[in-house]
Amino acid sequence: MKRMNINDMYPSRYLKASDLKGQPATLTIAGVEMVLMEQNDGSSKEKPVLSFRGTERQMVLNVTNARMLAELFGPETDSWVGQQFVIASQRVSFGNRIVDAIRVMGKADRKAQPVAPPPIDDDDDIPF
Repeated sequence: MKRMNINDMYPSRYLKASDLKGQPATLTIAGVEMVLMEQNDGSSKEKPVLSFRGTERQMVLNVTNARMLAELFGPETDSWVGQQFVIASQRVSFGNRIVDAIRVMGKADRKAQPVAPPPIDDDDDIPF
């Protein structure tokens, strides 16, 4: 029986901590937009979403990461476009559990080469 990972079976356009595979990634912001997202309770809520140069993957901003980016680049999101920063996976407390989360670590070293997260693998050869 072939071994499978559920995250590989259902790729997402949004970054997850598991996508980083324990390695930090340097990203360059291409844009910030508000996106209407469905919540677990069936309601919808607008959330800020970052897009990046060099990858189709996007990142939904939680309050912690949004505040960190505002501290790094200012509160106006228009000034974030073109800025480079580093993200990493970090263990955090969420409710009564410890989970992996993406955290903004700081500004990128402009001399370093950007390391993009893996591309979306939406090659769906399953006929259903």
